[in-house]
Amino acid sequence: MYRGGATVKLRRISALVAGACYMFAGYFVSMVTPGHAGKIYVIALFPLMMFFLDRGFEKEHLIGRLKYFLSDRADYWLYLLTPHPQMSYFALWGLSFYSRVQVINIWCQKKSIVPAISRGCSSSTRFLIGLMISAIQMYSRVSATRSNIPRADTTRGWDWATSWSLHQRRSCGRW
Repeated sequence: MYRGGATVKLRRISALVAGACYMFAGYFVSMVTPGHAGKIYVIALFPLMMFFLDRGFEKEHLIGRLKYFLSDRADYWLYLLTPHPQMSYFALWGLSFYSRVQVINIWCQKKSIVPAISRGCSSSTRFLIGLMISAIQMYSRVSATRSNIPRADTTRGWDWATSWSLHQRRSCGRW
């Protein structure tokens, strides 16, 4: 259902019901409360990324595939600008897993390694471009952990590093 009902050749009313079920799923609707806007952005962009990824694998010609895979990279950039990087990280792992399954599926259907390698390379190009785009936002986060976070100071020892941890509470011999 996440690929869209029309992509899997459902009738229009069935595709509408499938989209409404995705849109109004209990987990997603509960994210409307304040503070969860980043998760909503990731949830809203996921079907679009699946659409571009799926269409990229369907195309036979390299130019058609790259058109969809590069459009997918624009969505990847929007993913990285969402204020919830953890959820976008897991969504991108799901998309990567789906890409690998599609490559294996094409290899099994066509009984030839050439179309599978061609689509796999196109998908890998998509991944590398996305990795370069993500460097815009990830570099500042990584460099900040080395200089701006006091817990990252490696010269102060174990006691300093664990001073922010949740210690076990001992009362009556239990936690």
